[in-house]
Amino acid sequence: MAVTLEMAMRECNNFFERCKYAGEIRIAGGKIVPDVGSPYVYISGSARNDGVHSLVSGAMEDADGEETFDGTLWFLYPPRPFVEIAKECAEYETKNPTGAYTSESFGHYSYSRATGSNGVVTWQAAFADKLRPYRHMYTEVG
Repeated sequence: MAVTLEMAMRECNNFFERCKYAGEIRIAGGKIVPDVGSPYVYISGSARNDGVHSLVSGAMEDADGEETFDGTLWFLYPPRPFVEIAKECAEYETKNPTGAYTSESFGHYSYSRATGSNGVVTWQAAFADKLRPYRHMYTEVG
């Protein structure tokens, strides 16, 4: 499974939320009403769109249909370096999937991956030092 920005945020217990709105929310044509105005939003209470979404020109890139619901929107402002680290985590996980073999050999060929005590080094372990400055004890989101 590819690492998402939401997974990196959950790992750090930090969604970089600045404020929230609770009440009636409408998603139509990718647009959220009320207007969000932040680069990312966390939606809770939706039947189809719960989770973190990137907004481009005020519209969700990955909206799943139209709906109106009572829920909560958190306005998220992750710093660019954190977003870049999340992308690096996704690339790492793609190249080093959890559960994949750690070594193989046949003939004159052999291949080994870096391993930890429990097998292949996970993205969480590989990026622990980079993610540490962004960690919180608790999160208000979700």
